[in-house]
Amino acid sequence: MVNAEQRWEIISRYERLLEKYSTSVASEVDLPYPKEMIRRAICEELIENPDSEMRSYLEIAFVQLESFLSPEEFKIVHDFKRASLLAQEIAKSGDPRDIVASAEILSKVKGEKAVRIHEKISKKIRRRIAEIRAITLPVYMTREY
Repeated sequence: MVNAEQRWEIISRYERLLEKYSTSVASEVDLPYPKEMIRRAICEELIENPDSEMRSYLEIAFVQLESFLSPEEFKIVHDFKRASLLAQEIAKSGDPRDIVASAEILSKVKGEKAVRIHEKISKKIRRRIAEIRAITLPVYMTREY
């Protein structure tokens, strides 16, 4: 457990990073702290301040951690994305040779692995959503009126 000042330093630096990113995935080497440290800081903040005005933002930030991939996984996804864009451009001509060439490009870039990585991210995100929602909400927010 870290103190409140350290916790906010961790969260703030992670927040600044999120503001810079507009991609669906990134490399975890870009994170200012290890994933688990950021995850723990967010959880501790929500536990200590469950009715924080920033709760929704912190919940989203918590889940977004799953979009930061190992360097190997990031390379696979990034390479597949670039190859897909290139293949689409080539195939636009409609020429059968270009279509075959674009298919060959896609077959070389581990498309199945990229899809599996995205599926894994989706599963982890669903698990993290359940985990973050399980952190105690203030009593008045859990009652139906």
